[in-house]
Amino acid sequence: MKIRIDWGDDLIGRYPYDYGVDIWALGCTVAEMLSGDSQDLHQIPSSISDDAKDLMGRCLARNAAQRWSADELLEHPFLSVG
Repeated sequence: MKIRIDWGDDLIGRYPYDYGVDIWALGCTVAEMLSGDSQDLHQIPSSISDDAKDLMGRCLARNAAQRWSADELLEHPFLSVG
């Protein structure tokens, strides 16, 4: 699965923004941490787990209304403990 990391519409001034920009930033941070590359990250790395890919896809949805909330992300299998 390839998910392209694009700027969300709310991040480029097309729409008002809210906490969704923080969720997008979290997805970018996780992608950078797992890939080890903060300079040229345009796609979610293929070498990471399916749960990690799914989490980043939910954080990096271009449409802010489709991004998961912080509460939803806390229930995601990638972040679950035990």
